[in-house]
Amino acid sequence: VSKISLNRQVPIEDENKVYSSAKICLNITESHPDTTLKTINARTFKIPASGGFEICDYVPQLREFFTEDEIPMPRTEKEWFEKIDYYLSHEAERKTIQEKGTRRALQEHTFHSRVQTILAYL
Repeated sequence: VSKISLNRQVPIEDENKVYSSAKICLNITESHPDTTLKTINARTFKIPASGGFEICDYVPQLREFFTEDEIPMPRTEKEWFEKIDYYLSHEAERKTIQEKGTRRALQEHTFHSRVQTILAYL
């Protein structure tokens, strides 16, 4: 008997195509074990860097990297649905937010910029 896996992943070389072609990319983060803190994942940066529009669950430390007008973060289940519905029907506003997020990601959050920051501390 073969085991069916529900864990499907997009090949890494195709991630940018998926992120840039979707109207909305949902980013659900993981909590640290035994705490309410959540981990900022690589999708947080990959989605906007690929030209995608991202809605991320509420991760307060994310505001150190992106503003609400670059990556919206609903706090409740109700807000999730409200934001998804709103941005699906407000394309121009969604595009403006996407462009701001993409600009920020490419200017400040590439591997190159991270290496420069590390080297500056050395």
